[in-house]
Amino acid sequence: DPLGFNDTFFSHEAPAGAEIAVAHDFDASGAPFASFFPHNRAGAPAGSQLVMSARDAARWLGAVLHGGAGESGALLAPDGFAELLRPVASIPSGIRASDGESSRYALGWMVGPVHGIPAISHGGSAITMGSHFLLVPEQRLAIAVLANSSSEVNAIVAEGIASILLGRVPKRSFPAIDAAYIPDRSSWPQL
Repeated sequence: DPLGFNDTFFSHEAPAGAEIAVAHDFDASGAPFASFFPHNRAGAPAGSQLVMSARDAARWLGAVLHGGAGESGALLAPDGFAELLRPVASIPSGIRASDGESSRYALGWMVGPVHGIPAISHGGSAITMGSHFLLVPEQRLAIAVLANSSSEVNAIVAEGIASILLGRVPKRSFPAIDAAYIPDRSSWPQL
């Protein structure tokens, strides 16, 4: 393993005793409770539901900042890895772009500015867990938000941390949560 991952696997393949956070959900009052690791076969081909420790997330983001090179080698040739981050499609203003500026989509990455500074990001969620990775390559800055719940808050936290580290004021705040909302969980165990 060129990146030196020790605690990374698909959620449904977690070995017994693995040091992973317990997935959580929220009850009608908004209180968290331990839930389950979802397994959605529809998302598996895309590589979704990959679970990693904070240590492995740091290794991954370090490799992204170093053109795909990790502790003991590279994932791809430098030009191949650069292709992963090359924007290929435009994203309309306001969608996953905290500055309200146009963003572009690369292979799995959003490419767009954070306070006018070029950045790349990738968010993920699987009902009861979520993440958001944000990198500002020019500043050699990488942020990983790993959560045992899933919401837009993960991206807001990542953007807020980046803003503070860049000496700026965060532009977005946390969304209001309707404590009366009760999602239909009846089909979740079958995912």
